[in-house]
Amino acid sequence: MTFDVFPLFGTNSGNVLLLGNSENTTPNSGIQADISSYRDQARDLDEVERNRFFTERAIDNILNRPGRSATLYMGKFLNWFNVNPNLATTDEQHWLQIFVLAASYAMLIGLLLLRLWYTRKWPLSDTEALSLLLYLAAAAAYAIFFTRIRFRVPFDLLLVLPVSSAIRLAVAEIAAKRSTPP
Repeated sequence: MTFDVFPLFGTNSGNVLLLGNSENTTPNSGIQADISSYRDQARDLDEVERNRFFTERAIDNILNRPGRSATLYMGKFLNWFNVNPNLATTDEQHWLQIFVLAASYAMLIGLLLLRLWYTRKWPLSDTEALSLLLYLAAAAAYAIFFTRIRFRVPFDLLLVLPVSSAIRLAVAEIAAKRSTPP
């Protein structure tokens, strides 16, 4: 163990960065990306050196393949919105779980789109805009490493504000139409 070094982001950040940016990474591979060759090379390194080695290899992969890295980044960004968890242990994954996850997320996104539709008539409040910005910023930040549904779900709470506004505005518009004489 090394006590004279203070790793800024911990000693697993290099591993996570490499999992998200190796030549074997796909937009949805996550921890299943094969980085065994790098682990073999780092076998004799201490924890801090191994973290540095993984970080450097990940950055090398990004810089040496900028086109692939940009495409991979966009794929990981889009994977943030995925509804299929693609669990490594398929016994843990059930079609009903995926269906419920997809249906609830589709409803959330549908109501969000409704709120965005209403922006022509009722602009987003600063708080709504901030919540959407934070939601997209989280997707952008996680895409540097890798994205998973379990990382996204806590951020889905940020959508409650614009979604609740969409419901309120839709109900108000329906009520106004019903109360207006023909």
